[in-house]
Amino acid sequence: MPNHARRNRRIAGSAWIGLVLAIAGCATTEAPAASTAIVASSSGATAVLVAAGDRLFHENSCIACHGEDAKGTSLAPNLADATWLTGDGSIGAITKIIREGIDEPKQFASPMPAMGGADLSPDDLRAVAAYVWSISHK
Repeated sequence: MPNHARRNRRIAGSAWIGLVLAIAGCATTEAPAASTAIVASSSGATAVLVAAGDRLFHENSCIACHGEDAKGTSLAPNLADATWLTGDGSIGAITKIIREGIDEPKQFASPMPAMGGADLSPDDLRAVAAYVWSISHK
């Protein structure tokens, strides 16, 4: 079985466990404010998708440049604020940036490779974009 198929199944299983724990009231994080939940659902950034994207962000090369906390390094910008150097911060713009990369960054010397240099499936791409959107729209 290809690695990405196993990884996708693992992501789906972990996301399901997180969803079950959240519904049961066992999750350790606070529930989002109602307005955040409405914006998240209209953007397509569901809690399950965001959780999968969080894990992918931290398991792949994203943290090498954007940092463990996604607040940027000398190599790449902060993703946890509302300032965007490229695009408008929408899910669509974030997805495009991840998919295509940034050949000539505006404020950083290092380009971002397509898919951040990772082997992301279309589902992985959606998940990482949802995660980045969620941390920049708090």
